[in-house]
Amino acid sequence: MNETAVTVKKKFDLSNFFLSYGFYILFVVMFIVCGFISPFFLTKDNLMQIMWGATTLLVVAAGGTFVIITGNMDMSVGSLALCSSAIAVYAMNHGAGFAQMVVIIFIVGAAVGIINGILVTYCKLNSMLVTLGMMTLLRGVALNITNGGAQTTLPDEFRMVADLKVAGIAILIIISLIILIVFQCILRKTRFGAYCYAIGCSEESAKRIGLPINKVKMSVYILSGICAAFVGFVTCCKVGTYSGTIGNEMEFDVVTVCVMGGTSLLGGRGNIIPGTLIGVVLLYLINNILALTGASPYIYPFAKGLVIFAAMYVDALKNFRKRQN
Repeated sequence: MNETAVTVKKKFDLSNFFLSYGFYILFVVMFIVCGFISPFFLTKDNLMQIMWGATTLLVVAAGGTFVIITGNMDMSVGSLALCSSAIAVYAMNHGAGFAQMVVIIFIVGAAVGIINGILVTYCKLNSMLVTLGMMTLLRGVALNITNGGAQTTLPDEFRMVADLKVAGIAILIIISLIILIVFQCILRKTRFGAYCYAIGCSEESAKRIGLPINKVKMSVYILSGICAAFVGFVTCCKVGTYSGTIGNEMEFDVVTVCVMGGTSLLGGRGNIIPGTLIGVVLLYLINNILALTGASPYIYPFAKGLVIFAAMYVDALKNFRKRQN
């Protein structure tokens, strides 16, 4: 008896295709359109300016990707960037030098990450509410110890770091990209990264098979705290002064670029390269083209709001399709 092999071809679903790859298509289209809109957009100086601006968000968004993939949130990163810098300024006013200030910035970041991790992991508190509370607390501490966020001139070494270049590229851009590559390798090539995905997909299932859930969740919050402190350091280097505007609304930018890059708010799905990286660049690309075309500064938050809405809507559609399947 002859057996007939039947091959079933899966029907191409255009809507699923755009949900999966529409973000990357949008990025390419936006890049091309911006090149036509302004003759200055595709110049080397302008592209470097976009990446220079993106360094304040790249690393903290990479750290935030780890947190969101595990199914949690960290809304304290912007305030932590401010508070870590404020405590370093307070130490400077009491005799601390440049090296001591840098160490303090990162110690504060790690310490707050530990506190967030303990409250979420061991106290079983909601990650959104915990980190929103921490966001308010840290900003209050920062403003209190710096007289309302008064601008303060920092040691010259901060500006010297910002001015360092390798092959014409700012060292801060290179460091940020190296960190992203390392984080992507950790996420995709290590057991720790696999644990993050497993916990985000189903924490209960991860618990049943014996994964170290508490250690992983603590680790991602510490990582997020250190990344937020890096933002404080980078901002101080770029400007050469401390001000109370460091990290303003950064927590919302982090969530936006992560979701734009394909990281699910429900956890278990996402990547840093190309996802989060392109999300960050696209956000700064929009700001850049608005500036080049002389658009009103009041349109900036409107444009960002549309991007946030679109990102959340697409994420909701992806999660709905996933549940349907």
